[in-house]
Amino acid sequence: METFVINFSLFLFLFWGLYILFFKKETFFQQNRAYLILTPILAAVLPFILINQLNINQENTINWQEITPLLFTENIEEVNINAANTNSNIVDFTLKNGLAIVYFLGVAFMLFNFFRKLKQYHILKKKAESMQTAFGEVYVIQNSKAAFTFLNKIFIGDLLENEAQKEILQHEVVHKKQKHSFDLVYYEILKIIFWFHPAIYSLQNQIKLIHEYIADAKVSSRISKKKYYENLLNGFFGVKQISFTSQFFNHSLIKKRIIMLQKSKSNKTALLKYLMVIPLSLAMLTYVSCSQDEAITQPENEEFETTEIEKIIRLEVENVNNLSENEKQEFATHLSEILSNNTPTQFVLFDEYEEKSIIINEDNSINYPPTPPTPPTPTSSSDGISFAVIDTPPLYIGCDANLSKEEAKKCFSQKISEFVGSNFNIDLAKENGLTGVHRIYVQFKISKEGQITDVKSRSKHTFLGEEAERVIKNLPQMKPGENDGQKVGVLYSLPISFEIK
Repeated sequence: METFVINFSLFLFLFWGLYILFFKKETFFQQNRAYLILTPILAAVLPFILINQLNINQENTINWQEITPLLFTENIEEVNINAANTNSNIVDFTLKNGLAIVYFLGVAFMLFNFFRKLKQYHILKKKAESMQTAFGEVYVIQNSKAAFTFLNKIFIGDLLENEAQKEILQHEVVHKKQKHSFDLVYYEILKIIFWFHPAIYSLQNQIKLIHEYIADAKVSSRISKKKYYENLLNGFFGVKQISFTSQFFNHSLIKKRIIMLQKSKSNKTALLKYLMVIPLSLAMLTYVSCSQDEAITQPENEEFETTEIEKIIRLEVENVNNLSENEKQEFATHLSEILSNNTPTQFVLFDEYEEKSIIINEDNSINYPPTPPTPPTPTSSSDGISFAVIDTPPLYIGCDANLSKEEAKKCFSQKISEFVGSNFNIDLAKENGLTGVHRIYVQFKISKEGQITDVKSRSKHTFLGEEAERVIKNLPQMKPGENDGQKVGVLYSLPISFEIK
């Protein structure tokens, strides 16, 4: 919702600016009227339109480096940071609630004001005397010099001179026939919904002015312009203000109307200026499409990429010797369908020790590495061994030293997850405008001395990876792991995820 409000506000400002700079002074009144009616709708619709071609590189794309750390370890539970429990989230919730209250109070006030105007109109209609004229039914207002139109009703004051009344009624008939009051009611509705947007008020004033220009042009073509000016000036006072009615006498518009009456018609080549709406709209569409975060627009795809693909690849890499030829073929076909790509594709599974490749051919056959990858064996004091195959896992503070191997691993993973969940600063994601599900993959080593070393991370957003590394580096010293009775460095991979709504 916040994104829509921002985009709508920006787009409406741009359309408003285009009108003020290029169209306002032209005598293409009907075109300007159409512009002022359609652009608020366009500004509201464009934020929901995506140009799929601009996102083509994001679709069906798998970042294999992101899932690599999991391929050479056992199934470690993902750390899921609950953003809802953070203090900043509570502040955000309170702020959003406050803004929502302010918005709906504004809507309520504008609704009240709208119905107050309707009531004012009905009271005026009830007091006015209906009479039939050559211009149709007219409502005469006692002791008034007002003149306005609302829907199919024309109102005119009885204090206006007979000759002036005739010309003014011609003017009001134009408003009636062209249904100008519907435009004004349309803007009243926009003001109720988008009461906070200053461009709405300016555009409403512009369309009122356009209505008067249209009616003035029609009537002044039949009578003397000089006489028409006099009628405008003579009716300067005695105006009843009902903002959604078309009023003949409005002192803020009189001067502008006279200037426009004296102006020569715009050259038809100036109509080409309206084509500027097209590139402006395309620029807005491009902005919307390019600014969509993949976590928002394709949350299901991201979930699929980081879970289902990982599961399939891990199964094949770790169990390649146990698969039948049919199972290998099914895997190749399934993977090709996922990628929607029939061209040869190579998937490189990489860790710091060696590189393994699985190649999908055009006929969906599959080429596996000559031997299935196995966890690396330490070759020197600087090497480590995978947490998946360690004889005795590292002991985290608070875990019982008498636990079995599997229980000790479970306790270790649980403590790591709790530490990361408590210390990861999720506000960094919010401050950078991220929403949706985000994942970070961290790999580190618990050295033979029990210290955290060789911390590495992979993430779409560098600042999230850096934050994950900061948290991991602050882990407490542990009792080192052992293999074959000797202390060894232990490699550990950790997936971290969180969701910001």
